[in-house]
Amino acid sequence: MDFIFSYEKVFLISHRNNKLKTNFQIIDSVDPKNILKVIEDLITENNENFHVIISNTPPQSSDFSNEKTMEWALCSIKIMNTLTHDKRINKVIYAGSCLSLLPLYHSSTYKSIKILELKSFIDLKFSNFKKNSFVILPPMGKGKEKKFNLLEDSYCNGAKLIIKAITKDKQIIFPFGVVGFACRLLFHFRYWSL
Repeated sequence: MDFIFSYEKVFLISHRNNKLKTNFQIIDSVDPKNILKVIEDLITENNENFHVIISNTPPQSSDFSNEKTMEWALCSIKIMNTLTHDKRINKVIYAGSCLSLLPLYHSSTYKSIKILELKSFIDLKFSNFKKNSFVILPPMGKGKEKKFNLLEDSYCNGAKLIIKAITKDKQIIFPFGVVGFACRLLFHFRYWSL
């Protein structure tokens, strides 16, 4: 992932107390209520233009009845309605899920949140595709073993989709292969006006 190292600085913001060994600057143990302030402070202190990647929905197995979990789950929508209009931000990329496009499958709080993210993005009707992109990701796995789940893709391909969103002027980025084709059809069927 040489692409990441072309950035002068990379910040990872997390709700966890991270013990990762990385060259990135980690801001951990962030309360979801403070996420906008943390990002605003980073931008102000560094006086540079930023790319922001939002990928914050807790896993499907999370306890969504927990207030903090739900706050984190809805952070992307809060960010969507504020930071995307900041002139110091070059581009904002939202990581969505193909689950938000699948009808009659796996009804859950997670799916409802992913649908809300995509609808919120579309409702904002961003006209500047250079500044805002939404990446529809398939379910992710390590990619070492081919499982029976035909929808699953590797984390590496997920990262490639996010890089594509940074480097291309597209509003919606779809997965690769058969899953991508199916997602395009489902997306255009539901949101044909885009």
